[in-house]
Amino acid sequence: MRELAEYLGARTDSVLDVRRELNLSQHLADADLLLCHGSATSTLEALYKQVTPVIAPSHNDAYFVARQCLNAEAAVTIDWTTGFTRRNIRTAATTALHLT
Repeated sequence: MRELAEYLGARTDSVLDVRRELNLSQHLADADLLLCHGSATSTLEALYKQVTPVIAPSHNDAYFVARQCLNAEAAVTIDWTTGFTRRNIRTAATTALHLT
């Protein structure tokens, strides 16, 4: 995973951090968006820090969180099973950056 992050970071001039445990608060301070599966904890922390989440919900409560964020126009979602392509992720990220 770290090798892929280094490769993608070099190609996109971005900083991608891969860790076993992540102090999300620390990283959100410098983030423009958060790509996540839609757990209430990470999603609400991102919204609190005024970082737009791009949510790829993967289980029951994540779909609820994603729907509530969409209704409030506070997040962008990606369909994990059919929409998780490079193009769709880029489109979602671009959309998210315009929401902030």
